[in-house]
Amino acid sequence: MDTEDINKWGNYGFGAAWKKQWNAKSFTNLQIGHSGYFNDYYNNTIFTPVNSATNPPVVMTEEINEANELSDFFVSFQNKYFLNQNNLIEYGLTGKYNEFSFYKDATRDFIYDNLKSSAFLYSLYFQDKINVGKNITLKPGLRTNYYGKIGKFYFEPRFAANLKTKSGLLFKFSAGRYYQYLSKSATEQSFGYNRDFWILADGEINPVISSNHFIVGAGYETKHLFFDVEAYYKNVDGLQEYLFFQNPADHQQPVPGNGVEPNPGLSQFISGNGKAIGIDFLAKYENPNFSSWFAYSLSKASRRFDEINSGAEIPALYDQTHQIKWTNMYSIKKWNFSVVSIYTTGKPYIKSSTKEDNFNTTRVYSRLPDYYRTDISANYNFNIKNVNIKPGLSVLNAFNTKTTSIFMCANSISKTTKLVKPRWLKHKNYCLISF
Repeated sequence: MDTEDINKWGNYGFGAAWKKQWNAKSFTNLQIGHSGYFNDYYNNTIFTPVNSATNPPVVMTEEINEANELSDFFVSFQNKYFLNQNNLIEYGLTGKYNEFSFYKDATRDFIYDNLKSSAFLYSLYFQDKINVGKNITLKPGLRTNYYGKIGKFYFEPRFAANLKTKSGLLFKFSAGRYYQYLSKSATEQSFGYNRDFWILADGEINPVISSNHFIVGAGYETKHLFFDVEAYYKNVDGLQEYLFFQNPADHQQPVPGNGVEPNPGLSQFISGNGKAIGIDFLAKYENPNFSSWFAYSLSKASRRFDEINSGAEIPALYDQTHQIKWTNMYSIKKWNFSVVSIYTTGKPYIKSSTKEDNFNTTRVYSRLPDYYRTDISANYNFNIKNVNIKPGLSVLNAFNTKTTSIFMCANSISKTTKLVKPRWLKHKNYCLISF
């Protein structure tokens, strides 16, 4: 077997801003910009049988092409107005234009999807930061969106409040409703790297994502110490997954000479809902030469789709129960040193999956092993006239701990594929058989 596997993705952008303070109470910020994202995937695999009854042997070739592109142009007009010492009003409007495309095929004979779409989004927002005495701050707000692709208004009310006690404790609460018109669709990966893709809502196959956020927390700060804890809950509607048959020839005959039009029945977008709940803790110590942060997160994120496991709860793609980060920074004269340690429990992955002709899917999930890494860095600061220079050196994964990757392969490939890696990287790979 000879395989060429290429995955390239990236993003770009530029912007410009004009700012004006009209007087002591009024401030304006005008911004314009453009950004883009691309993700291109190509795989070409040639199978040559070792022991063949024919001479020359029958060579099989499989080719996959995928492309996802996204771009936007935006203008934003933001304003702040100090009504009085207890009221800071923020208001403005934005306009955005998005273009999106997604293409996927198999050996050019089977085209899963060839999607292109564009949309305008207009937003108007208003927010008031209200000081009630010296210890209470309220922040009510409302954002109104008009999404041209569907021709509908969406309202996003928001509210936040802070209460500071005489002892120095700070209590906080916030809640809001949010809408998202661009969303990332997960896909049941057969192999490869960054295979998820962005889609633009159309109100039919691809819905607008809606979510409700609730956060409560408390904090405490002294001269050198800072503590903060926050608990959150979020529910989401309109999440999407992309299901497709990995062996299209078993389910649909190619359309002769189509070249552009998709083959019906080979893929399907499904929509569902999800929720995330968790608690974050942060402790920080600072003095003039040394800083240390310790952060811990306990969380759970799950999703439900009627077509997957009969609507039972499944783990979200990036669900991690525990995550610990410890950062230490030390400065002496012109030198800066830092050590960052990260520990996380394993993310979920699909161990096996079976799909019926109507796309109803049964999956078995498992989890990657826990992950640990320590990074060390140092840099030196100096000036040559008015130019600041900062050379530095970083050592990633200083203790050379192992990482684990999951590669889903066809059963005939899993026995022969050799995964090439740098000699200095200890990388444990599992190749799972997928039918």
